[in-house]
Amino acid sequence: MELGVADFVSGRGSGSAPLFPEAIPAKHRTQVLDPKQENPAPSDKLGDVLDHAIRGCIKRQLGDAVDGLSVHSFHHYVNESFLEMRGDDGVTLLVPDMDRRDVLGHKPIDVNIRTYRHHERPLGPLHTAISRLPRLF
Repeated sequence: MELGVADFVSGRGSGSAPLFPEAIPAKHRTQVLDPKQENPAPSDKLGDVLDHAIRGCIKRQLGDAVDGLSVHSFHHYVNESFLEMRGDDGVTLLVPDMDRRDVLGHKPIDVNIRTYRHHERPLGPLHTAISRLPRLF
């Protein structure tokens, strides 16, 4: 909302064209935009789907200084940020290890949690953890 996405969407009118065609990798864009062609099979990895769009955003926002960064680079950023967020005592982690692992999609290392924990994750603690991350742009 802050960036004006609602105005952008309402100004486009109706239709079935993709909202952000530039987010479609160039090698698939023509095929996706042509209603007579079948869409390519989607990737089963979320990172693969987002990588093209995010690389473009990073490049536009931060320029050539970020060559070589990818979606996986955010993994490192999030992990390191959570590990460095400490309480006033300098020892207590502000983001518990379980929440850090859940946000990153990592498996728990504790056999009890790995064996007995439900697959559903509470979203409140994850939202709190993600909200603590410094905004990059």
